[in-house]
Amino acid sequence: PDEYADKGVDDSIYTNWVAKKALEFAGEAADVVGKQKKPQWQEVADGLVLLLDEGQQAHPEFEGYKWGTPIKQADVVLLPYPLEMPMPQQVRLNDLDLYAKVTDKNGPAMTWGMHAIGYIMSGKGYEAQAAANFDRSFANVKQPYLIWTETPTGGATNFITGAGGFLQTITFGYFGLRIHRDHVTLSPSMMEGATVMENRGLQYLGRSFTVHCDAAAGQQIVTLDAGEALAVSVVMAAEGSGIEGSEAKILQAGASASFPLGSTLSLKDAAGAQPSQGAVTTPSRLFATVGVDAGFGASAGGPAGVPGLVAAAAAATVLAAASASAVLTAVRRRRQSVADESMESAWLVSSAAAAAVGGGSGEWEL
Repeated sequence: PDEYADKGVDDSIYTNWVAKKALEFAGEAADVVGKQKKPQWQEVADGLVLLLDEGQQAHPEFEGYKWGTPIKQADVVLLPYPLEMPMPQQVRLNDLDLYAKVTDKNGPAMTWGMHAIGYIMSGKGYEAQAAANFDRSFANVKQPYLIWTETPTGGATNFITGAGGFLQTITFGYFGLRIHRDHVTLSPSMMEGATVMENRGLQYLGRSFTVHCDAAAGQQIVTLDAGEALAVSVVMAAEGSGIEGSEAKILQAGASASFPLGSTLSLKDAAGAQPSQGAVTTPSRLFATVGVDAGFGASAGGPAGVPGLVAAAAAATVLAAASASAVLTAVRRRRQSVADESMESAWLVSSAAAAAVGGGSGEWEL
């Protein structure tokens, strides 16, 4: 992705990791459709060089990269998200720090959204860095129509890459959505200065669900707005919650279940299962979701075995196509309220599709 590295580049870690995942996906796809896979696919995938500087405990962008060389945009920092490359937290933090220092300040806006997600993934102690990069992610928006430009000073107009990066910071960053082979996970963390946040109209396997987070109550509530039964369980409990895990709660359409804020939740298909005792039925709040099915569902519109990498790429495409003007308005209002301490802020986040269909102004509240 770094457009400044355009001559004589060998063993780009981004390129090699993407090639490795593409080759492994070919094998997975062959298993799904019952076709024979070639052993060379995995052999080549295993042989690709993934550079790590042991001294710096960080990933050089490519073979021979000199630390301190300027780059144009996010490259190595895309490895943890959206490419899901496993690495120690300290290595991820080192990458974020080293490349933030050399990234062109007039580069594309999507860069800082990806830095924000990297810090959100790092958890407690990194909230300020996440918030600062999140703010930078919408610095390229221009009045009066809140349209993204490629750079802070101009460049391409209606730059949906920047808008998409910003929107992903919300859904995949602060709400912690990840798409896996047979389930999705959620790991919400509160945005700086927000007391409440909500993401409506998320789509998974023909279902629509809402996630509501309340900082004061210390709870996250999942509501199945429409579709067949959904199993929701805790796979990693919030610190201090006293929960080691939980039996899945089966939600039918219109039902909600509450979990400790800070817990990682797993959501899976539970079609045909009986609803759990204690699930609360709530009035359905189904918002417009045109164009989102292929993005948020690990297999919406496709076979059940589609791996998360491809589904995540589709999600990024859908998010980038959505209008983000209402999102920006809400965030700007939220930031201002925090700055002048005039009011307690609560940010309710609608789905990208709701913003795209209706302009979103009616879906945003403080």
